[in-house]
Amino acid sequence: MIKTKTCLSYLLLTICILALSLFGGAPAQAQVPQYFRVSCLNEQPQVEISGWKADESLTTLVDRVEVDQFTTDADGAGRYIFDATGLHDLQLQRANGENILAGFVDCSGPPPEIQYIDVNPFEVKTPLGTTVNFTAQGKTEAGDPVDVNMVWTTTGGSFDAPGQYRATEEGQFLITVSLVGQNRSYSCLIDTTVSPPPVRMEIGDGELFIPVGNTVWLDAIGYDADDNSMPLPAIWRIEPGELNPDGTFEATQPGDYIVTASVEPFGLQASAIIHVYVLLEQISIQPVVTEMTVGDTQQFEVLGVDMDGNQADLPNPPVWNAEIGEIDQAGIYQATTAGDETITVVVEPVPVLGQSTTGGVLGGPRKPYTATIEYPVNPTAVPEIGELPIPEIEPEPPVDPLENQPAVAEPDDEEAGFSPAAGLGILAGVGLAGVGLAAFLRWRAARKQD
Repeated sequence: MIKTKTCLSYLLLTICILALSLFGGAPAQAQVPQYFRVSCLNEQPQVEISGWKADESLTTLVDRVEVDQFTTDADGAGRYIFDATGLHDLQLQRANGENILAGFVDCSGPPPEIQYIDVNPFEVKTPLGTTVNFTAQGKTEAGDPVDVNMVWTTTGGSFDAPGQYRATEEGQFLITVSLVGQNRSYSCLIDTTVSPPPVRMEIGDGELFIPVGNTVWLDAIGYDADDNSMPLPAIWRIEPGELNPDGTFEATQPGDYIVTASVEPFGLQASAIIHVYVLLEQISIQPVVTEMTVGDTQQFEVLGVDMDGNQADLPNPPVWNAEIGEIDQAGIYQATTAGDETITVVVEPVPVLGQSTTGGVLGGPRKPYTATIEYPVNPTAVPEIGELPIPEIEPEPPVDPLENQPAVAEPDDEEAGFSPAAGLGILAGVGLAGVGLAAFLRWRAARKQD
């Protein structure tokens, strides 16, 4: 019975194996390309595949972003070149989204060849006990920067960190910065002078005049016991407002600012005032006069305008001048002489200009602002003879002939010596006198004008 069951078991197992071989079979292996490579061709990444299905469209991805498609040939091979440089993640993907294979490729090419080292500052004069921060960068022949590791050495003093020099002893020393790249060595020498410590400090002349819109670099200058000057690494503050992180001051609003510099190792401090003003574009004289007459008075004013056309304050008081008349420095004009008049006003620019971040003198006109107006001054008007008024002769009040007089016989007109003809003669004489007076006045005015 046991043998019979064993035979049946073997028979069933055989039938199952036959069924699986006929209907199911073993699971098929996933298809993989016989050849897959990502590489660089003329510093551009490319992907190559072979041993794949023929005429199948494959999607190419660069850094997980779809860029294009290509189709394998009859042998199941294909290649795609990407228009890119540098390090990239390349992938191939089937139409159903299945990723075939992927790989990284770096087509950055050889590093650029360094031609020189750009060091700032190149020459240093610093007092004993201070710290100077140097910067250095490799440059190509075209001037493009190249980030490389620098090695700093010095014949005097020490480096607390790369580029951070500490003046620990007095004297003149050479600082060397070098790098190693492309099997070549580059070096640069920096002349450094460590001087005695400063005993006083100044900020320029103590007063700066800066036009709105300019940015200036503030310098603290120290002086030793022998009055030798040296730049000092100061700690800055300004009121009101604040300085930029790089230590520059940006003049954005007109006004007066107090800047203070402190050098803690030496206990030195100095202050300066910065006047920020609006830069004038031009000035003009107001009002505009077309003519005047001898004896007239006029108050003139000068108007300043900036480059935006807005009225701006004058940097200095105006200076007035009149060609033939008289004008004071308040702009009050007196027309004293007839002729062609020219009024001129001059406004001097700011007396001192600050230094820009590039070391040049900041903008602002080097010449004074000037404005002029011209107009005729007419002589005093004299009326014509025909325009002279005829003087009125007031008659004397009548006298009572009988008042306080003895009674006498009244003569007629002819006996008294008065007649109508005599009256007409008197009137004619008065008229001739008026004409003569007018002629005399005209003659006198002409002599004064000459």
